[in-house]
This record gives sequence, C-alpha cells and structure tokens, in this order.
Amino acid sequence: MKKWHAFLAALCLLCAAVPAPAAAYNVQAPNSWDSAGTNTWEYREVYRMCGEGKSPKYDLSYFENGNLLSRYELAGVMIDLMDNGTGLTDSDRQALDRMRRSYRRELDARGWHGAPKEKKKPIIEIHGDLRVRHQSGGNSGGSDDDARARVGFTYHVSDNTSIHAGHIEETE
Repeated sequence: MKKWHAFLAALCLLCAAVPAPAAAYNVQAPNSWDSAGTNTWEYREVYRMCGEGKSPKYDLSYFENGNLLSRYELAGVMIDLMDNGTGLTDSDRQALDRMRRSYRRELDARGWHGAPKEKKKPIIEIHGDLRVRHQSGGNSGGSDDDARARVGFTYHVSDNTSIHAGHIEETE
C-alpha cells in the first residue's frame, strides 16, 4: 500500500510540473510566419501607403503577386516606411507607431530597433598615456630608466569650437 501512495504522489508531482513550462508560452500570440491577413487594419494601412508611393522600396506589385504576406514580410515593409518613408502625414506616423507596438516581435526579429540615435559629443574628453621603460644591464653596466606621461584635455564649447590642452612629463 505504501508503494501505491508513493507512486500516486510521484504521478501528481509529475503532472503538476509538466504544464508549467507550457504556460510560459503565450499560445494566443500571433506566429510571425502566419499570414498577415488582407482584412487586418495593419495590412490595409501599409497597402494604402505603398499605393500612394510613400515607400521607396515597395509598391502595389509586391502585394499583388498572388501570395499572402506573412507578418514577418509585412514588418519589412513597415521598416521601409518608418525609416525611408516619404510624404508621411501625422496620421500615417500614428498608424505606424501603433503597428510598431503590435508587430514588436517581428521587428525585433528583423533587427530593427528604431531610428539610430545621434551620438552626442562629450563636453569634456580626457585622454593620455603612460610609458615606463626599465632596462637593466646593457653596455654601460648600469640600468636605464625612462618614464613618460601624457595627459590631454579637450573641452567642446559648441559643435564647431573646442579647446585643447595637454601636458607631457618626461623623466630619465
């Protein structure tokens, strides 16, 4: 009887542990390779924008090849519109922003993370190096010690004005 209780307890533990990893995956989430569906608002908006010539890479022939586009392929058209779109209105930008949220997984899979951010210059840069050289023995029978330190500063006042300063210290 004790073996039977131990078997039931092990079976209950096993059944309780199996569904846990399956619950971590959202089965309701759309698959990136599913058809985008021509009746979705995202498809209609992207189709309209391409028809109006707002996408430099894509036109209506991309949509009318007889094949349904996957969500991944539609995300590629959305990237072109967001990065290179011409003549986009405020309502177009708002629609693309909404699409960006609902197609986040596909955009990430395509390596798109938004427009590249402008790299700002630091206000103050500090740079320099330190060199220490020690040679012992040699022709003179003594040791040669040499040290040099360089430190420089650059202060960026504005985009086209900078102040450079530096100091070199050498010892032998």
